[in-house]
Amino acid sequence: MADAHHHTHVHDHSDHHHHHDGEAISAYFTEQLLTILVAGLFGFVAIQMYRGGMLNNLLAPQFHAWVLGGGIAILALVVLRAVAVWHEASQVHAHAGHVHIHDGHLHVHSHAHHHHEHEHHHHDHTHHHHQHEHHPGCTHAAHTHFPASAEGHSHGEQERVPTQTDSPSAASDSYGSTGRESSPSQPTPEPDRSDANADEEDEHHADHGHSHDLSWVMARMLVLIFPVSLYFLGLPNATYSKERQLRMLGQESSIGTELLQELAKDAEVVAEKTLEDGSLQRTLKTKTGLRLLETRKPDGSQPRLEVLSGEGRRMRFNDLNDAAFDEAKRQSLQGQIAILEGRFRRLGDKEFTLFRLKMTCCAADTVPLRVRIVVPQALSGFQDFDWVEVKGQIQFVKVPGQERYLPVIMVADITDVRKTEPKGEYEL
Repeated sequence: MADAHHHTHVHDHSDHHHHHDGEAISAYFTEQLLTILVAGLFGFVAIQMYRGGMLNNLLAPQFHAWVLGGGIAILALVVLRAVAVWHEASQVHAHAGHVHIHDGHLHVHSHAHHHHEHEHHHHDHTHHHHQHEHHPGCTHAAHTHFPASAEGHSHGEQERVPTQTDSPSAASDSYGSTGRESSPSQPTPEPDRSDANADEEDEHHADHGHSHDLSWVMARMLVLIFPVSLYFLGLPNATYSKERQLRMLGQESSIGTELLQELAKDAEVVAEKTLEDGSLQRTLKTKTGLRLLETRKPDGSQPRLEVLSGEGRRMRFNDLNDAAFDEAKRQSLQGQIAILEGRFRRLGDKEFTLFRLKMTCCAADTVPLRVRIVVPQALSGFQDFDWVEVKGQIQFVKVPGQERYLPVIMVADITDVRKTEPKGEYEL
């Protein structure tokens, strides 16, 4: 009966652990596959954001290549991990019943089944016969006989079998004062390793079962998938709102409606000619490099000043804003004809701000770059935040009440201000 009980006990442990390990292995592979999927999506999105230009709304241009490289690296790691998981799955299939999860890693043990877990043990109950002499007071019933073992048995450290040469007292001593044979040391039974292993595995799974909780895995994946889902929703598809951009621009004061007259006071005559109606037309150049056309009527009325136009070159807001703080750069740029594109913000009938955004690192450190535009006639047909192209001569004017300069574009004619398609909120 004892043997039968032992046999059943072993199989109960085996069934329990196979069931528990099966759940842990299933959770392990589910977690691995979800991780591969989410990581692959991160790599895909990084590459697509680079290709589609979406990074322009998030990062400065110097960091775009890093995003592309990171996306490629993630996809490469995903492929390697997918191959490793596929290999682990094939091992699980080949070694079913010998797979365990420890510290989040899969362990495969290739070992054979031990027969003692599946077979009844037959014990030899042959008794060992002791040779001893009976002395007075020593009865056969007083002796205890134990089953034989492979190792034999002994009567203890102090026990020995008396011989004929021994004295009765010695014989009596060898059997003890009561005349009974000293009890031999009972062999210690070998511990049942199947039970020990089962208990150990129970403890092992109790300690590490929490690492394969699918509810926690799913919660983690949902957090990671959130930023990826924004990309598939088309976000971010724009930069800051109009209200936020207006707050960034702040309050701007006019530089004056008589700016052209002020600049022309110290101008020198470059060329002059008389028109058919007797008017005198002179080409002027100011100390700041501004080239003007002055027309004086014979009646002595107020001269008319015009900004000369010509072929211009496309320039960057950043270059003009940097020059506002550098005298050498100001002198090199003044008088040149520039072409700029940006957002429109009206300040008056003949004055407005043209601006674009710039980021040093990411969208969080975005600042507006602005240039003041002065036109000769009242400008109509334009609304705030329209995207416009402007052509005119570059000047740097001191801001009233401040010790800093403001880049200004002096436009020759309102036809040099026109609407166009947006090229991008941020200057690259």
